Amino acid sequence: MNIAVNTRLLIQNKLDGIGWFTFESMKRITNQHPEHHFFFIFDREYDPVFLFSDNITPIILYPHARHPVLYYTWFEIAIPKLLNRIKPDLFVSPDGFLSLKTRVKSLTVFHDLNFEHYPEDIPFWTRKYYRYYFPKYAAKASRIATVSEFSKRDIVKQYHVSPDKIDVVYDGWNENYHPLTEPEKIKFRDEYTDGLPYFIFIGTLHPRKNLVNLFKAFDLFKKSNPSEVKLLIVGAKKWWTRDIDFAFNRMIFSDDVIFTGRLDITELTGALGAATYARCMVWKNPATMWSDTISKSHAIIAYYNLGSYYVNTVGQFYPGIENLSEVIARDSKNYDAYNNRGGISYSCIFHRLYAW
Repeated sequence: MNIAVNTRLLIQNKLDGIGWFTFESMKRITNQHPEHHFFFIFDREYDPVFLFSDNITPIILYPHARHPVLYYTWFEIAIPKLLNRIKPDLFVSPDGFLSLKTRVKSLTVFHDLNFEHYPEDIPFWTRKYYRYYFPKYAAKASRIATVSEFSKRDIVKQYHVSPDKIDVVYDGWNENYHPLTEPEKIKFRDEYTDGLPYFIFIGTLHPRKNLVNLFKAFDLFKKSNPSEVKLLIVGAKKWWTRDIDFAFNRMIFSDDVIFTGRLDITELTGALGAATYARCMVWKNPATMWSDTISKSHAIIAYYNLGSYYVNTVGQFYPGIENLSEVIARDSKNYDAYNNRGGISYSCIFHRLYAW
């Protein structure tokens, strides 16, 4: 079988959640199925590290698809022409996008429908594109994969898709995460916070990660619990809005917030392993959450590796700033007690169940 794959998010040193999903899943699929041939379709020069096996033919297809106009150009003009030429049996798109102008059978991956629940968190033309085309992609796809049962139910409800058409394929954890020695922890703390303890937030910086409330909660925590604890923010600024900027500039303790930008996997492993407390996402509302299972898995694995340190796996919901601040304060004092309540066993189970 010949399989064409949208690999436009495989960009060296710039992998985000969906990029990691594409990397981890396609690396295994291509190696485990040498009987099939894969066409990896990039929208720019690619790194050879993404050619996981000999049964992959890389194709560069311009333009760079990073704007609604270019999404349309790439998926509705360039992709149909390419598929007509290479004639694959299947088109796989790990980032949700499809082409409506091809008759090739397709499998797409919907990671979440956050733009349906919080459209204001997405730039105007991007959300218009998503909300117009993704229902059509859902109808067009031969099969849909998603990363959680919650997202499956959400797709069925929002787009009236039969649940029989949707497969749940859970995210896994990154094998690069490993325990740090005490000297290594000290080294990373010295590097990022001059040796001081810190909370860490990991994720691309945009409104749906709820940074506004995280900044407010950290301020409340610092006012109620005077300490030298820092807040380390790890991630690239994708959509740094005026609301986020306003909330940050109004912080009393903004000098205690440290932005690292995007870190490579080695640096990220160190920063996470040396943290006192880790939080990968602060949901706005548990009723309309989305499933960031890659962040959760890394948090749990990090907890397993941190030893005596505490990592919250975003398994609880905090509806108010005050509540979130209280939880941070409580956890910063009681992470050792939490560690003694069986977290290691839970993490070991997670290792077995959620490997890629």
